[in-house]
Amino acid sequence: MHKCKKTVGNLLVIFLAGVGLLGAEGWTLGPCPPVEPGRVCSLPTQAVRAAFSPDGNLLACLEPSRVQVWDLSTGGLLWEAVAPLAVERDGLVLSGIQFTDLLIPPDGSTVVAVLTDGTLREWDLKTGEEITTVLVSEDHNRLAISPDGAWLAVNAYLAGETFIWDLASREPVMVLPRTRGAVAFSPDGQWLLVGKADGTPELLRVGSWELVRPLPPLPGLLVVASFSPVGRLLALAGWDSLVRVYDLGTGELIHSLAGHREPVSAVAFSPDGSVLASGGRDELVLFWDLLHRRENRSIGSVGSPGAG
Repeated sequence: MHKCKKTVGNLLVIFLAGVGLLGAEGWTLGPCPPVEPGRVCSLPTQAVRAAFSPDGNLLACLEPSRVQVWDLSTGGLLWEAVAPLAVERDGLVLSGIQFTDLLIPPDGSTVVAVLTDGTLREWDLKTGEEITTVLVSEDHNRLAISPDGAWLAVNAYLAGETFIWDLASREPVMVLPRTRGAVAFSPDGQWLLVGKADGTPELLRVGSWELVRPLPPLPGLLVVASFSPVGRLLALAGWDSLVRVYDLGTGELIHSLAGHREPVSAVAFSPDGSVLASGGRDELVLFWDLLHRRENRSIGSVGSPGAG
């Protein structure tokens, strides 16, 4: 087991070609270029979100105050963008602005991030040149992009709305009311998962945005959601400490994974879908063997129970 430095917030687990990259607010990662098969590359960042370019050569990391893009072949920082200290809008000065989420679209040409002032910003992935800044709502929470790069879903937490954008025209086409928390597209691009304000996860058909199936309500806000790579399973986590895994063919709850002691803030499947990783505010990352229905590994901060 690995012992990791103390974390103070959202954990993120990303699987790339079977190699896990862990990032968390409060984790300091040191350089180890270049990335080799079976090796985890660490970078000097305290990321709470991250995304790989489609070719795996670049990594975009999001801290609350900045976005950084790293060249994984050299371990060098390509560029960074810093959140504004304050903005003026309608005669009011907004301060304490932070980034909340980011992603890299499937074409790998740009990186998109949202801020708490309600703006969506897009940069050229390789050069860092800002392409656009768009005001969508009064606040932002989470992002998701369809696998074909056609649709962008942006959840505004305070407004309780999810905005659907046509990325070809860069125009909004739909607003989903009374939605709050996680958003996620299925790997085949047919479904969009949204959380309702009452904690009910809903599957919507992409394009028509009509309800396909509601799932049982969670005890509180839907915080994170992840589809398995082939789209057969859906992992959900909310304000409680459980990770729930559903069979999308039947809507049946097939796993209720208990191991965290605090709310779960990240979930991700391995490339073959057999392992699920979950990160929580209890400073633990747990790895679940879904074939044998058990926890098979954990990583925790120094001094945390389960670390080793």
